[in-house]
Amino acid sequence: MAEPYRGSLISPPIIGFPGAVLGKPSEGAPNGTEMYDHILRTMNLAYIKPCIMEGGGGTEIWTAIPSWAGGKAPYVEYMDKGCNVKIETFPKNTDGLTVMFQHMSPMSESYTNSFSQNSVLSGLAQGNEMASDVGMMFGGGEGIMPFLSGLSPELADMAKNMNTKMQGAANKMSPKAGAMYSDISNAAMNWDKKIDFPMMWRGSSFSASYSMQIRLYNPMPDSDDMYQRLIVAPLMCLLAFVCPRSDNGRLWTYPYVMKFTIPGRVHLNAAFCSSMSVVKGGDVNDVAWNSRPNIVDVQMEIQPVHSVKMLSKGTVKGDAPTLRDEVDLVFMSDIDKNLRIAPGGQIGGNIESGNEPVVSNDANISQDGNLNTGRATIPARSAEALANLASFNGTTARSNAVKSADARLQQAQNDVAAAKLALEDAETDEEKTAAAEALALAETEVRISENALANAKAAAAADITS
Repeated sequence: MAEPYRGSLISPPIIGFPGAVLGKPSEGAPNGTEMYDHILRTMNLAYIKPCIMEGGGGTEIWTAIPSWAGGKAPYVEYMDKGCNVKIETFPKNTDGLTVMFQHMSPMSESYTNSFSQNSVLSGLAQGNEMASDVGMMFGGGEGIMPFLSGLSPELADMAKNMNTKMQGAANKMSPKAGAMYSDISNAAMNWDKKIDFPMMWRGSSFSASYSMQIRLYNPMPDSDDMYQRLIVAPLMCLLAFVCPRSDNGRLWTYPYVMKFTIPGRVHLNAAFCSSMSVVKGGDVNDVAWNSRPNIVDVQMEIQPVHSVKMLSKGTVKGDAPTLRDEVDLVFMSDIDKNLRIAPGGQIGGNIESGNEPVVSNDANISQDGNLNTGRATIPARSAEALANLASFNGTTARSNAVKSADARLQQAQNDVAAAKLALEDAETDEEKTAAAEALALAETEVRISENALANAKAAAAADITS
């Protein structure tokens, strides 16, 4: 019988990161063109923070409490003692798992409203149908009262008295109640009259299922270290979200729930993995000579624990999703990928320079000193790297780069002057805070533009001397 494995498996900082050459594409290529940077720019990243459920009392019942290295059920401790897995973390997500997944299906959400007939008024409508049937059977074109008088005058008088008393009671409640009862009474007394009762709101719901296909790939099947690091350890980390936890091996409780984020698309304060499929060998059944799979495809379905997304003007208790979260944490969240802003763009609030998407097709120097060739924007961290990039488009590109950088510097200086005036004119605390932030951003842009201009001039000078 084989001995159980007693060593430590190490999960990489990014689960699902493909095995690839991490160096530069060619000798002398500028910084920022490494394969690692390219993969981060083009692949999808999801942040999964393991949580436990903690009772909160009140209407929220329970909330998702992060449980990474501390708390009642630390995830890293369970992974270490439960399956000998230690975890390295990604710098942007140091208290959770960072997962790279293949974009196979869109992230879709559904919102529904439910309306149905008023239960009280629908009962009256059914009574009106009975009166209508009787009227039609006996030709009572004048309504139900002639029919009741024919059966028994006393019965007709009793119905009239009851109707009068109910009308008086409705009038005492409010004029609207009296008018409504009058309409209902007329419809009930006359079989050929109907009322269109509006449907009543029964509820609203929000549902979503986010599907992630994660490919674990080992390019070196004869390496135990690569197999453990790229296949075994990452798979164990993911299975912890569908396998119940146990402290003593006899009693068990729910698996870890999570806080789930895909920057720019999804943010859930409380979510769970509803299903997970594991295909060892992938769709091509890629298994090595030693019977170990080179590929493991993992399909995770993530769902929110709440069924309503609210539009709330007050603070929401618990983890319920809101439209405010949709704005702040999804659509307007910082972009984590190392993309660059192009000329004419503007740094947004709380966004670091260099995190914005490329929006220009011209060959120009961007505000942080990068050259946008029209096909890609590549970081230029030195005059030498900038000169290498400029040589791609020749002398014209260098000349345009200097002009663009100089124009950007002038614009940044104008922005500083305008921001200072706005700060002087600010009256409220909010206006002063906004003006101060705008001034700080403008001053930062001046420094960046000065560096960009210096780099562009250095590149042009190097071209002249060479």
